[in-house]
Amino acid sequence: RTPSSGGYWSTEPLQYPRAEYYDKLPAITNCGSIYFKDYPDMQDFICPEWSHLTPTDAVRYTKALIGHLKEKEWFTYAN
Repeated sequence: RTPSSGGYWSTEPLQYPRAEYYDKLPAITNCGSIYFKDYPDMQDFICPEWSHLTPTDAVRYTKALIGHLKEKEWFTYAN
């Protein structure tokens, strides 16, 4: 789950509670998941229009995401 903020984040948990929606997806699909609020280095981004990061923050978020994918061994690449 990628970051959101502002009005989008303030209403989403009310309309789509995590336990009833997002958390069911990995169980149904038998896939892993990364939810931005679960990781300190990904949870405090401010999205200027609530659902997209600034270019600078997008780079920071992507680096953090790749780090977590590597930790979980879900991301491999050839050098």
